[in-house]
Amino acid sequence: MTIEPQRYFAEKIAGDKFKINCVVPAGQSPETYDPTPQQMVQVGKSQGYLRIGSIGFEQAWMDNIRNNNPGLKVFDLSEGIDLLKRQTNPHAHYVGITPDHKYLYSVDLGADKIVMYEFINEKLQETSLSQSVIPGSGPRHMIFSHDGKYCYLVNEISNSIMVYQYHDGHFTLIQVIHCVPRHFHGFSSAAAIHMTSSGKHIIVSNRGHDSIVLYRVNQETGKITLLYMVHTGKGPRDFNIIDDRYIVVASQEEDFLELYTFDEEKEEIKPTGNTLDIIQPVCVAL
Repeated sequence: MTIEPQRYFAEKIAGDKFKINCVVPAGQSPETYDPTPQQMVQVGKSQGYLRIGSIGFEQAWMDNIRNNNPGLKVFDLSEGIDLLKRQTNPHAHYVGITPDHKYLYSVDLGADKIVMYEFINEKLQETSLSQSVIPGSGPRHMIFSHDGKYCYLVNEISNSIMVYQYHDGHFTLIQVIHCVPRHFHGFSSAAAIHMTSSGKHIIVSNRGHDSIVLYRVNQETGKITLLYMVHTGKGPRDFNIIDDRYIVVASQEEDFLELYTFDEEKEEIKPTGNTLDIIQPVCVAL
């Protein structure tokens, strides 16, 4: 199984009939943990695996576990559970063009899917390359690294960023990282995502936790590392980075724009205290 709370329930049910092993140790984050080779061998010797259904470790590793252990029975504890009513219909939240200019992609929040289209005979046609994400994630926006090798998908409902390797229409998930602190238990939904012009940093906004989050981008692997979070006004639905020196945040629920300074070399974001009153700002475009 994946996390310690599952072990408690499994031991209560199974008693001494089965030995229960947990992959993610107590104190480790189930969003970012990478298993040891010894743990993967132990999983291969198991009769069954209980997955929780929608956390970073499983999104990154379950395909690998299944492929390497075809005889392993996997029980998905989230199966049959409707995570949010907002996902009852398709909801194309964002569209863009892949950096190789071969495909148009639609980030569908309602269908939990990156839908890939080709322009054939003057018509857009969905391809077989469309990428499904874990049910209940609620993908909202997606951006690409400047070299086109990696893409970063921000998920509104699961409050996570999925990092993919990208090549010729194919996506390979390499990392999932959370957008809000583990100790935060209130409601929050990830909103906007932008990359600096240098490609060295990514920033994400959170509504509910009301913050913008700075990540460092590994230029070799494409993976990201959390640096820190800065609190904003309520409901930072969008923001934009100006000349890699300033950040303008649209705090929709407080009816104003906020200005922050950004020092990319020092990796610092600081509020200036300057605001501009605008009724329910939802987009900052340059």
